[in-house]
Amino acid sequence: GFRRNNRKTVLLAKLMKKQLFKYRLLLLIIFGLSSSINLLGQTIYPAEYTELWSDRSVYFSGENVLFTGVLKSERPENILSVVVYVELIAPDGQKISQAKLKLKQNNFHGKLAIPIDVLSGYYFIRAYTKWMRNGQPEDYAYVRIKIFNYLSDELREITDSLIDYSSTEKNAVNNNPWFHLNKEIYKPGEKLEVFDIFKNLDLYIDGCLSIIPAMAKPFEKPNTKKGSGVYSNILYYPETRGLTITGKVVSKFSQAPIPDFKVNLHFEDEKDFITTISDTAGNFYISLPERYGNKEIFVNAGTIDTVEIEVLIDRDFCNKRINLTVPSFSINRQDKKQLLLMAQSTQLSLTYQKIDSIKIETEVKIPFYGSPYKTIDFDSFVPLDSMSQYFTDLPSWVIVKGNKEERELYLSGGRPELQLYAPLILVDWVPIDDAELILALDPARIKKFDVIIHPYYHGGIVYGGILSIETRNSDFGGLTFPTSGMYINFNFYSYPDSSENSIQKKVYPFMNTYVWIPNLQSKSLQKPLEFTAPYTKGEYLLILQAIDGKGKNMQFSQKFTVE
Repeated sequence: GFRRNNRKTVLLAKLMKKQLFKYRLLLLIIFGLSSSINLLGQTIYPAEYTELWSDRSVYFSGENVLFTGVLKSERPENILSVVVYVELIAPDGQKISQAKLKLKQNNFHGKLAIPIDVLSGYYFIRAYTKWMRNGQPEDYAYVRIKIFNYLSDELREITDSLIDYSSTEKNAVNNNPWFHLNKEIYKPGEKLEVFDIFKNLDLYIDGCLSIIPAMAKPFEKPNTKKGSGVYSNILYYPETRGLTITGKVVSKFSQAPIPDFKVNLHFEDEKDFITTISDTAGNFYISLPERYGNKEIFVNAGTIDTVEIEVLIDRDFCNKRINLTVPSFSINRQDKKQLLLMAQSTQLSLTYQKIDSIKIETEVKIPFYGSPYKTIDFDSFVPLDSMSQYFTDLPSWVIVKGNKEERELYLSGGRPELQLYAPLILVDWVPIDDAELILALDPARIKKFDVIIHPYYHGGIVYGGILSIETRNSDFGGLTFPTSGMYINFNFYSYPDSSENSIQKKVYPFMNTYVWIPNLQSKSLQKPLEFTAPYTKGEYLLILQAIDGKGKNMQFSQKFTVE
C-alpha cells in the first residue's frame, strides 16, 4: 500500500510539474513577453514603469490636480498594460482621490479632485499599472505636491518618522535653453507667443507644458528605491485589453480553494452578464467591458450542496504599505501675497466657473440574446398559483423534471443538445443555477419570461437554451441568493475631460493653472504657440517638462510678468 501511494505521489508530482510548464508556456504566449528569462529554474518577466508630471506643485482644497504621464519599459515590445491607476495619497499612504485611465499610445492624462475638507500638508500623486503591482510601491512614479486649505488652520498630522528635517522645498525647473517668449512683461489679456519649442522636439520623446504662478513650480522628484526591473513572483496579470476584476473562490469555513467553478458578474441596468471559471487554484480573471464612472456589480457563484462558497475580490488599487518622507510644512514670507491671490482665484472659480457635464454615449440596452423565441407575459393570462403552473400549464417550452425535493428545469425543442446541457436561467439578468429557487418565486411579482429553445454559447459556456425571468420591480422577486452573492461598487474608467486635450484650451479668468497641454506633440508645434496672458497680475512661469532621448527627466521654465 505504501509503494502504491508513493507511486501515485510521484506520478502526481510529475503531472503537476508538466502542468506548471504548460501554464508558464501559455503565459508567455498570451503575454508575448519576448525577453523573459529563466534563471535557475525561475522565470522572470520584464517590468513596466511610469513617468509622471503635474501641472504645478501648489494647490488648494476643492481644486483639481492635473497630471500627465507615460508608460515605459526597457524594451517597447514588453509594454503590456492598457490601463493606468493614478492616486492622490498622504505621506503615510492614505488614499485621498483615485482615477483609472485608458492608455493611448502608452500616454495618459487626467485630473484628481482634491476634497474640500482635506487638511493642509504635503501629498503625493502616484501612477502605476496592475502589472507593476508585482513589484514594490517604491517602483511607482511619484510627484510631491503641497495643498492648502484656506477654510481651516489645521495641518495634517505627520509622524516624526515621515519628516525629513534635512530637506527643503527644492524646485525642479532650471533656466530655459529650449524656447523663448515674445516679451517679458505683458498686460492682462495680451497675446503671449512661445517660439522655437518645435526645433528641439527631436531631443525628447514625451512632454507637457503649463503656465502657472511662479511660486507654484514643481518640486524635485522624490527619491524612492527602484526595483530590479523584473518580476518573478506573479500575483497580478497585466491588463492587456482593459479593466479587470480578479479574485478567488474558496470554501467559506476552511478557505480551501474551489477549482473549476463558475463566477458570474451582472452590471446594474444592463441586460447581460459575464461568466468565468476559476482555475485549479480557485483564482479567476474577468475582463470588463468599457464603462465609465461608478457602477454597482452583483457577484455570485454557483452552489454546492456540501460546501458554502465565498467569493473573494482583489482590491483594484494597490494596498501595500509605504511611507514617504516630506520636509516640514511651512510658508515662505515672500510667497504669502501670491498664495492669497491663488486662494482668491480658487474661491472665485469654485463659485462662478461652470463645469461642463460629461456625456458618454451608450447604446440602447437590449437582451444579449436579441429577440426571444417566445415570451410569456403574465398579464396576458389568468393568475396561476405557482411558477410550475406557468411552466407546465402554458405552452412555455419549460419542462419541470424530478420530484418535489430535487426538481430541475429544461427547455423543450427540436435540438438534442437541449437534453445534454443545462439551460441558462436568469432572474433580472442574474444567473441562477438552483431550480428550486426559481420554482419558489411568487408569480405575482413576475412580469414575464423569455425562452430561447436552441443551444446558446455565452462566456465560453454552452447552455441548453435560455430562460430569462423579469420581475415587476426589478427586485429579483424576493429571491434569496446564495451566501456567495454580493454587491460591490466598482470604479470603472474616470470620465475624460476633453478640455485638457487641446492647445486651444478654453481660458477662464479664475484659474491657477492658466494653460495646460498634457501631451505635447510635434504635429501641434509646427508654428509658434499663442496664448492669452493671465488676467491676474503677478509673476508667472511657462514650464516645459519632458523626457529626453536618453530617458532623463528635463524641466525648463521661462518667467514673465503681468502688470
